[in-house]
Amino acid sequence: GSIGTISLRDINLVGDITITGTVSQIQVNDVFGPCTITIGAPNSYRDSVTFRMRNVEELSIDSGTSIRSISVANWADTDGLADNITAPSLGSLQVRANKRIANSGSFAAGLTLTGNILAGAKVKATLGSVRIGNALGNADWNITGTVGAISAAGTVDNWTLTTASDVRGLRLGQVISADLDVNGHIGRIQAGRWGAGLISANTVGSITAHG
Repeated sequence: GSIGTISLRDINLVGDITITGTVSQIQVNDVFGPCTITIGAPNSYRDSVTFRMRNVEELSIDSGTSIRSISVANWADTDGLADNITAPSLGSLQVRANKRIANSGSFAAGLTLTGNILAGAKVKATLGSVRIGNALGNADWNITGTVGAISAAGTVDNWTLTTASDVRGLRLGQVISADLDVNGHIGRIQAGRWGAGLISANTVGSITAHG
């Protein structure tokens, strides 16, 4: 059934979590996978879930409930099997870089956001704001619905973004390879450089490469 919160701030996760109902918050320390967190469908349009984790390795999330936010220090995928986050929507994704820890603040998980949101839910975008303090890569993002502002300060490599709607904007670091397939408008694209890939959209507000 459902549970209010799971608060394991100083506990590492080394196995699966399965909740057939809803949960409002899951907080753990580090995640050592492969692990899967499964959450059921919402009972009400008010239901959503928040994730707070530190260093994540080999984790996939399959949630029938919209995700309000995900906050992590680092998300690594090194086993060759793609990590993926599946949910109706994701309000915010924050990956916090720590200058004292090498390679922290990176994100390497796919996103599949279906847009199957209950009527009455206060969701402004299927994917809201994304702030990644370091690298973004080895990930396919498939979004059904509008996309907010995406920021990744480090290198971007082997990343794809596909959506049938608009994207507010992208602010990226050094792009090694990235593909954008947007059946809508992209407000602004900023990058240090763009080495390879494809930008496909109906219209684009501006493109800036800083060099």
